[in-house]
Amino acid sequence: MYKRVLPRLKFVDQKLNQQDYMVNNQFSVLDAYLFVMTNWIYRLDYSFKDLNNLKRFDSNMRKRSAVSKVLSQEGKPHSLQEKRN
Repeated sequence: MYKRVLPRLKFVDQKLNQQDYMVNNQFSVLDAYLFVMTNWIYRLDYSFKDLNNLKRFDSNMRKRSAVSKVLSQEGKPHSLQEKRN
């Protein structure tokens, strides 16, 4: 499955080159949904190898106060704390 998804992830990674968010470099619902997808990269033990912009996006999203708060309330496995340390 990762081989099928990887070209799409690379497309998104390229779109995030030199910007933090997908649409006009402004946070939108697309970014919230994309964060769900990046969270699945961890949950499925996929790799961010060659997806540096997507990895940066994921890291920046986790720093957003609302996201951080929700992840801490949800706890594992959603917060993925054990994989991020």
